[in-house]
Amino acid sequence: MTRVRTRERRRPATLRTKTGCHNCRTRKRKCDEQHPTCLACAKRHLSCSWPQEKVQTVGGRPSISLPEEGFQGLAGLALSHGTTDSLLHHYTSRLCAVLLNRHAHPDFARLFLQSSILPKLQHMVEPLLACASLDLSRQFPSHQCYQRLAWAYYAQAVTRTRNIITQKCVQGTENWLLLNVLHLNLFETWSATDARDADANDGTDMKNRTPVLLHIQGAAQILKLKLQGTSDPDSTKGSGRQPHRDVLPRSTSDMVVTRIAAEAFVYHTVNWSMFFLFHGNNSSHNFQSSFMPTPDAELWDGLQPYLELRPFPDASGAQNSPVLGVPWQLYRFFSDLAILRKQSTREASALDNLSKSLDSWEDEKDTRTRLFVLALRLLLLKFQQPSLTTRDARVQLLVSEATDLLHDTHVERTDFWPLLIVGSAAVNPQQIALLRATLQTIALTMHSVAFAKTKLALEAIWADTKNDGLTMLLGGGGSGVPS
Repeated sequence: MTRVRTRERRRPATLRTKTGCHNCRTRKRKCDEQHPTCLACAKRHLSCSWPQEKVQTVGGRPSISLPEEGFQGLAGLALSHGTTDSLLHHYTSRLCAVLLNRHAHPDFARLFLQSSILPKLQHMVEPLLACASLDLSRQFPSHQCYQRLAWAYYAQAVTRTRNIITQKCVQGTENWLLLNVLHLNLFETWSATDARDADANDGTDMKNRTPVLLHIQGAAQILKLKLQGTSDPDSTKGSGRQPHRDVLPRSTSDMVVTRIAAEAFVYHTVNWSMFFLFHGNNSSHNFQSSFMPTPDAELWDGLQPYLELRPFPDASGAQNSPVLGVPWQLYRFFSDLAILRKQSTREASALDNLSKSLDSWEDEKDTRTRLFVLALRLLLLKFQQPSLTTRDARVQLLVSEATDLLHDTHVERTDFWPLLIVGSAAVNPQQIALLRATLQTIALTMHSVAFAKTKLALEAIWADTKNDGLTMLLGGGGSGVPS
């Protein structure tokens, strides 16, 4: 009998790929890795989703990774092209509107998205997705996927921005680059509002906020380059001209993005200056004063033409202010006080000049602007007369007028630092209750660390009945105010 030798059946070589989409990996088939939808998924009309690589964050935070199974079934999102679309839709439909002043001209948001965001989306997608994911993580705290997505996109954005700068792929004056840095700063500001960060009273929190301050410094450098109209900071020296006058935008869309960027920079830098103003001489808070983000006089002077652009000439001044909603000069006034606070000695003439500058706003009829003026007047009085207490009749007169405005004014989410100053001088229980209710309303849409600390500071002041509130706010007396 002839023995027939049977060949062993060999299993076909596996085509499984470790870098393909979820479907191809599950089916153990080679994936062509075509984004956003691979060929195999396209042929089978499947939703194509992709695993994310581990991403290490900055600032000493632990590395994170996204689960390979994706997030189908969580608010209808999946870690795929659909997720990107959903997050971008969240940014454009909700987040962008929240970030802009409620009374701003409606075309600010439309032109900002159409002329600045969408055309440069390939350069800006990670910062936008990071902010959108972080905002969703606050709306849906039980869905931890949003938090992971947020930090992954943030880390990618930081890495990409650092690479394009170090590799000199940009001039350093691009609007999209400035907007990226401002969004990174916004992300860091929002991400620092959990109880541990906000309640820190030992100075470690400010030291841990180094990425925020670095983002602000980066935005300041980009603005300086833009004002010079060149990527070389020294190229206009000795030219005898005002370089920023030659680079003012002319089209409505360019004016829109320029004013938004300039006001956003002012808003964030002045908010962070608040920490230095109210705790600059407190030795228990050991952060580097060299990181103080307050713009210097030269940068303020350079920003002035940008801050006075009127994209919509027929609209009011408030409608042409997309972020601040009040005259930018009041933010500069606050910034100048922060600079004086940093100095060991303050000349009386400097305070007198500031007082005269503030006098020009005394007849302002706009209620929001009036609230800012009253708060700054309170602070200036305390600077001029350090022994002044909240029981002084002049102080209580200003507090009464400011709290009366709260009955007739819809306070914006950006108005919390005037409330901090007024609240620190309030002693009447009814006024304190009104201020507390106003802050609770703002808390519905405001998530920044500066606002969280504002609430903590006021609660600490109101709970301390032995020490003077204004003195506590400036870092003296009592147990101190959280910084």
